[in-house]
Amino acid sequence: MKKKRMLALVLAILFAFTILMPTAITASGPYTLQINGNVDNYLFEAFHLMDVDEYGYYTAVSPFDEMPLNGLAGFTIGDTLEGYIRKLSPGSGEFHDFMVAVNNFIVARNDPTPEIAPVATSTNGTTSGATINGITPAGYYFIAAFDNLGLGAFSPGESFMLTINDMTTTSGTLTVLPKVGIPQIEKEIVGGDDPKWTNAAIGDTITFELTITIPDLDKFQSIPGFNYTLNVHDTLSAGLTLMAYDDFDFTISVNSALVTSSDVIDDITVSNLSSNRTGLVIELNSDYILGLNTGDIIKIQYDAELNENAVVGAPGNKNSVHLEYSNDPFDEGSTGHTHEEETTVYTFGFEIFKFERVTNSSIQTPLYGATFQLYDAPPGGPAIPYMFVRAEVGSDTLPDIYRLATPSDSTVTQEFRPSLSGYLQLTGLDVGTYYLEETVAPPGFAKLSDYIVVTISHTDGSGNYTVSVNGTPLGHTQVNVENNRGDLLPETGGIGRTILYTVGGLIMGTAILMFVFRKKLIKTAG
Repeated sequence: MKKKRMLALVLAILFAFTILMPTAITASGPYTLQINGNVDNYLFEAFHLMDVDEYGYYTAVSPFDEMPLNGLAGFTIGDTLEGYIRKLSPGSGEFHDFMVAVNNFIVARNDPTPEIAPVATSTNGTTSGATINGITPAGYYFIAAFDNLGLGAFSPGESFMLTINDMTTTSGTLTVLPKVGIPQIEKEIVGGDDPKWTNAAIGDTITFELTITIPDLDKFQSIPGFNYTLNVHDTLSAGLTLMAYDDFDFTISVNSALVTSSDVIDDITVSNLSSNRTGLVIELNSDYILGLNTGDIIKIQYDAELNENAVVGAPGNKNSVHLEYSNDPFDEGSTGHTHEEETTVYTFGFEIFKFERVTNSSIQTPLYGATFQLYDAPPGGPAIPYMFVRAEVGSDTLPDIYRLATPSDSTVTQEFRPSLSGYLQLTGLDVGTYYLEETVAPPGFAKLSDYIVVTISHTDGSGNYTVSVNGTPLGHTQVNVENNRGDLLPETGGIGRTILYTVGGLIMGTAILMFVFRKKLIKTAG
């Protein structure tokens, strides 16, 4: 720890030397500021505070030459902007408060009419860094950091003030490191088809794992009694139900060793408790976190159930998480937010269209009155239970909908029927092979003699899936089921009447032959 603090002191002295250094300057850029390191979810804006001439002397530019300094620590009457900045020590509380004052001045001068614009804006901050291109002219700059890619609050803890000119840059680029350590979080599905997505059926339990990497917290650890914030914010879509209620429902490890969750967790808040519990906030213990080392790993596992509200196919049922963390050692109330880490759970289904084809025509007439069952193995075992969700009464295109039943469903059926429109939809299925059996045919029609093999495939994590029938991909998700008439006197041209004529003809022919043969026998006997 002492070595870290000594290194920080040396870097601070070097940084102070470069903040306002009189050097011969002739060029005016453009320059690039490269921030190397984790600045996840931040956006940086470069504001030109002061010019610097060829002799290295600084002059405040308008309107910063009008910025009031009275009230700031260390200010004395007669101080110019340059003179006041020279009094400040980088990394001090006074320097922190000065950056806050500069940002407040910019906000005030831009209301209601924008007056002060940044000369350049960074790329979106990532765990690898951010870049500000096109900084010009040479001078002294306020590099303001904003949370949530510019949509969030100003963060003085991650902001800079520095001189950018030919002397402080190498080939026009100045490289700096982030000022405050930022934790990282990853979210994965345990045992899924992929760490970021998986296929499932309604009622399945999904295990999620959060991995938190502890950053360098030296600046916070060096402040006695600092209350460090590290909160997990997890949001589930309506198709997922959180199965955790308190710290006993979580499995927590630190550097692969299981720990007692109540030692790490201060509080847990679960929202929408009366429905499917879609929100989760885990507040981690400050003393425990500040006792960890840079690079330590915290893993948290918990379960959720894919419920009856699950979306079929794309875009899937998403679960996202981000960290809220302290980002300013001079302000316990200042927090930043990492980007949203997301996973997706997919479920599937298919439609059935029951019809009769008009003779010598491509016209398909919807049929009503059939009954089906679905199996996940060839028929013989129990059928898959379904719950009737919605009847499209009077519709000639919309299907009746059945979804896969869950243990909590009170009304369950293993048989399902198309609506008057001939359509039926089954939802909540995992990928795999299913066997569709017609158990009752529409009145006057012959029942299918064999089951239909339906296969659902999804391999790329897009939510766009394939339905195949008897091994042939359909290119859509509708399984067409055709019935032939099977009554005693089918229509002309039907196979039933052909058989009747054939059998009748054989009987008549046999009777005639027997009559002739008998007549010959009698004649011979006489």
